[in-house]
Amino acid sequence: MTKLHLIARFKIHTGQIEAFKKLSDQCTAIVNEKEKGKGNLLYEWFLNEQISEGVAVETYADSGALLTHMGNVGAALGEIMQISDFSGELFGNPSTQLQEAASGLPITVFLFWEECDKIAKLFQYESMVAEIIYLLSYFDKSMLKVKMKSLSGSCVFIVGGF
Repeated sequence: MTKLHLIARFKIHTGQIEAFKKLSDQCTAIVNEKEKGKGNLLYEWFLNEQISEGVAVETYADSGALLTHMGNVGAALGEIMQISDFSGELFGNPSTQLQEAASGLPITVFLFWEECDKIAKLFQYESMVAEIIYLLSYFDKSMLKVKMKSLSGSCVFIVGGF
């Protein structure tokens, strides 16, 4: 799945509520003008009852749409981050490019359950291969040919003839 969901949380600094509202309205206007119907599937702002924390709930068709959003609202978002403390949760499987673009931000990524399962199985497989190679190291090297390759992040283990 390529769809991404983002929850962006902002603890607004004292005395900055009006500036925060103005900047969040500015972001909404940018999204409505440049992104709606083009990969931005949901973009809504919320404030808690004390009007001390703001949350943006966002959904994007894919990593490219979120990268476009970051470019579009980057200046306003930078200003928002000056008057609030930001944290976020990203749900989905972000592209490498998106991960790099967001690497300096306090965002926790939650992968789709199936992707976590694949990663766990890959680690189990790599551990098993490492054990086999260790055990094979006890055999006469002239009798076995052992080769390890990486294909798209997977390990291929080939044991060849005598």
